[in-house]
Amino acid sequence: MAEGRTLITLALTAFLDSVGFGIIIPILPYYSLKLGATPIEFSLLTVAYSIGQLIFSPYISRLSDIRGKKTVLLLGISSEVVGYLIIGLSPFFYLLLLARFITGSLTSNLPVILSYVTSMDEERMKSRNIGIISGSFGVGFVAGPIMGGALSPLGYRNTFIIVSILSLINLLSVLLTLKDENTGVIIKQSSLKDILKMSSSFFILILTVTLSFAILQGTLAFYGKYFYEWGPQQIGLILGIVGTVQAIVQFLLVYRLIGIVGEKVSTVIGLLVSLFAYALLLFPINQNLTYISLVTIAIGNGIVQNSILTLLSKSISSGNRGGAFGFTQSSTALGSLIGFPLGNFMFQFVSASSEYVLSSVLILISLSYFYRTYMRGISSSR
Repeated sequence: MAEGRTLITLALTAFLDSVGFGIIIPILPYYSLKLGATPIEFSLLTVAYSIGQLIFSPYISRLSDIRGKKTVLLLGISSEVVGYLIIGLSPFFYLLLLARFITGSLTSNLPVILSYVTSMDEERMKSRNIGIISGSFGVGFVAGPIMGGALSPLGYRNTFIIVSILSLINLLSVLLTLKDENTGVIIKQSSLKDILKMSSSFFILILTVTLSFAILQGTLAFYGKYFYEWGPQQIGLILGIVGTVQAIVQFLLVYRLIGIVGEKVSTVIGLLVSLFAYALLLFPINQNLTYISLVTIAIGNGIVQNSILTLLSKSISSGNRGGAFGFTQSSTALGSLIGFPLGNFMFQFVSASSEYVLSSVLILISLSYFYRTYMRGISSSR
């Protein structure tokens, strides 16, 4: 019963964390321009946050293995409270930039939450717990931009202050309801360098999968406008549907699939589904086919992410899991940093669908690498 309450608290924490992040997505571009930033300077806000995550996420997440997960969660959420407040009160753009970098550097909430929930139940429940957290995060990320658009009439500064208050509520929820399971427990721990060696294959897999999806996110608006004359409303609706489908898959489907075939086979299934879906985007024959491909990408991506995270949680001891999940967040940040500009470059200078050739190739590389690393022994033993 106590573990059930803890899981609910952590799911709520993941939801509120991603809602806060999502709310600022439709607001931040206009707010930064109002403060005198150019479009290129605005893009630095995303880069600053991702670089902070890329560099510091393993260290902050590793700290949760040593000092306790609750302590590090409180640190991360506190940085969001202060960061959003600074943005809301900032008189000039470069203070926004500094706030985003510091928040990205100190926030490693999702890896810490994943480390927590994979340490509290028996092995067979890991995939279910990961699905609940990933799904909660995904729902928040879909709901956030909608809420951001609804709050925008209140003014940009007021919206950021509201997000800061929302983060404060999240902070108080963790402070008052969450127990730190590390207290008084001595667990064998490895160095961060050794953890990177142990989790390097997962880093590579998540990097390639994230890179493929980031290429899609960065170019879908241009692709849709070029082939179908889609506008912002259609793109927003489609991305909302994709996010919702992925959250449902993570909530309800993946742990059941893993229970039947195991996380290795489910990873292969997810990669094959993704490969098929990205390949469909190479044939923009009609909108319905594109809709099907985008929903299928959401299904494949949801299966792959949860399956890889479940496999990682079973491959790394509980005393090293925070650091390992931190490296996965670094790989996600790196994939986003590379994927957005790379996809746009290919769209502009190669062809309107060439970026999805690259996405398909990346998924094919992931599939080949995963098979050689994890499946060869299974196949040969049969």
